[in-house]
Amino acid sequence: MKRSATWITGVGICTPCGNSVDAVADALLNGRSAIRQVARFDTTQHASQIAASVDTIPHLDDCDATELANGVPAERLTIYCAGQALRSAGLWDQRRELRVGLAIGVGSEWLLNWEGDGL
Repeated sequence: MKRSATWITGVGICTPCGNSVDAVADALLNGRSAIRQVARFDTTQHASQIAASVDTIPHLDDCDATELANGVPAERLTIYCAGQALRSAGLWDQRRELRVGLAIGVGSEWLLNWEGDGL
């Protein structure tokens, strides 16, 4: 099997530690944790009441914020990160002409969608 080279040309990130590579690197290098008490729902019946969660998903300036606000949070997160990766790679203006591949890593928020789809 012939191997071909792969290049990472852009990165998009939205995490509890920040929404840019620089912000996340700064938090990690300075030992700042994003773990805190869960406030979104009642955790009294759960074994753990702490988590690291993304509180606000930013929107891209070029995208319709109203349209994105109606989407599932995991979809909005994917759109934001993909847009940031294209910008980081200098490919945002050519995004409609390119064929690109994405590597997406997400947390457990996708599990609800997968369960709902019967996957």
